[in-house]
This record gives sequence, structure tokens and C-alpha cells, in this order.
Amino acid sequence: MLRDARNAKTKDQKWIESQSYLPAFSGEDWDRLEQIDNLLRKFEEFTHTVSKRQPQLSLVLPIYYELHDLLHDAAYREGEFASIDRDIAQAADAAMRIGKLHS
Repeated sequence: MLRDARNAKTKDQKWIESQSYLPAFSGEDWDRLEQIDNLLRKFEEFTHTVSKRQPQLSLVLPIYYELHDLLHDAAYREGEFASIDRDIAQAADAAMRIGKLHS
């Protein structure tokens, strides 16, 4: 959905501007949407992987650790997420902390 919004940015921007009750989207807002989309893309990929007709239990641990590493990099603004927005990094950190509470 985020990717679709980014692909239709011009139309979406015009629609947002036509709605008096919505605040305008800035370039920074669009950048944040792109960062969130990039972060969540791996979750989407793995969801499709485990949603196959016959998912393999042997994939659970590798997927878990890859997602953990992804959230870690986002939370600590490392690797491909070095320039991620601080608010998004804090959300990734919170997601990791919530996961630890339930494990």
C-alpha cells in the first residue's frame, strides 16, 4: 500500500491538497513513507514466503533472526538504515522491546 501511494504520488498529493481537513504532505513526509516502506518490505516478503500452501518450519528461525537484525539496524540507524528518520528508528526499537517482552 505504501509503495502504491509512492507510485501515485502526484495524484495522491493533489487529492490530499483538495481535502481541507488534511494537512499538506511535505517532501519530508514522502521521504518517511519511503523509509517505512523499505523497512517493511522484508516483512512482506517473509509473509508471502510463510503463507505458501506448505510453509517450512525450518524457515522460522532464519526468518526470525533476519527480521531481528533488520529491526536492530533500523533502531540503531546502522547499515542501510544509517540515515533513517529518528522517529522511525524509535518505532523499530519499540518493536524490538515489545518482542522481547513476549518471548
